[in-house]
Amino acid sequence: MSKNSSRSAPASVASNLGNLGSQFLGREYKHASIVVIGNFNPAIFHPEWFKTQAILPEIELELESRPGATSLVVSGEICSIHFRSLRLDVFLDRWSLGTERPDWFGDLGAVVKSIFKKLPHTPVNTVGLNVVEHIPLPEGGLGEVLTSWLPCDRFGEVVGPNPSIGAVGRAEWNEFMSTVTMQASISVKGGIYVAQNFERKIKNVDELADLLDARWSEVLERSKAVTKLLTQPRKEST
Repeated sequence: MSKNSSRSAPASVASNLGNLGSQFLGREYKHASIVVIGNFNPAIFHPEWFKTQAILPEIELELESRPGATSLVVSGEICSIHFRSLRLDVFLDRWSLGTERPDWFGDLGAVVKSIFKKLPHTPVNTVGLNVVEHIPLPEGGLGEVLTSWLPCDRFGEVVGPNPSIGAVGRAEWNEFMSTVTMQASISVKGGIYVAQNFERKIKNVDELADLLDARWSEVLERSKAVTKLLTQPRKEST
């Protein structure tokens, strides 16, 4: 099957969660993921392969059961597995591992490294490190935060009163292309949505492994600092 098949995923290293829907309404939500672009054989990544390779603790190999959701799909074109704490999605040109559990964020880089070190000849070319958050704010805090960072009174005069606003910023940061998205959350009433993507080109699995060793924890710390700053009203310079 070609890479242009309808079964192929969009070749994006950003998280595919977007501004999630109402299933997370009313509570804080965080998600971290590592996305790799390259050429993959989804059929390899069966739970039995993970068991044989001893990459995950045995308890993590238990598939999560969610009402109305399928916890395991593995074929030559697509792989989707909901482990106990992790979710794996593999297409012909896109590989991702993510978790909603903050206590797993720190270990995610080492897990991805371990997986790819078992498959050293896998063609890879780009990696994306992602953190997505839906953060509750005090009553009235959303408007204060957004308008302090994104003043758009004149914009509202054109499009109408109370415009829905947001922003996407891109900049180079420590050899990554960093993209930060901020807008009102549609999942947490009165909350804010912040998505951060750190993208970098890579040549091979060895470079991927070295990058995860050296930079994953740094990216997590960077994402915390950015989120903390963005969720506070901007102070005007005096």
